[in-house]
Amino acid sequence: MIGNGNKPTIYGLTTVLLCLTLWRCADPEVGDTPAPGESTATAENGRTVVNPNLALDAELRALAGMTPELAEAVLRQRPFLNMEALHSVVSQHVSHEDAEKLYVHMFVPINLNRSGNREMRLVPGVGERIAHEFEEYRPYSAIAHWER
Repeated sequence: MIGNGNKPTIYGLTTVLLCLTLWRCADPEVGDTPAPGESTATAENGRTVVNPNLALDAELRALAGMTPELAEAVLRQRPFLNMEALHSVVSQHVSHEDAEKLYVHMFVPINLNRSGNREMRLVPGVGERIAHEFEEYRPYSAIAHWER
């Protein structure tokens, strides 16, 4: 998906995003509304991942690859219920390759028990094979289940 030679970084970010998502799988009501000021999460590689539904204007504009027009569109059209909804806005403003790079820094959390193949493939570093495996081993009840 992203072929810049930083596979450990991409896989690390992917793992963090998926772990956060799986944590929410046990009870879909838990964590659905983040507390004020929780618009970002820090991946294991130290990068900040911004939730576009909660990010401030300045946070969005500071992201690598974010254009002023895209930042305005994201702010105007949120909340995004899933990554596909966000991608429909992002893809109108930047190329597919630039969107992939942006998703390393900005992502809507997904639920592996409910997300489809297309949405899972928007996760940086997840290709067709991995997306299929996530679907194949559903339902996930806890992070330990996913780790197996």
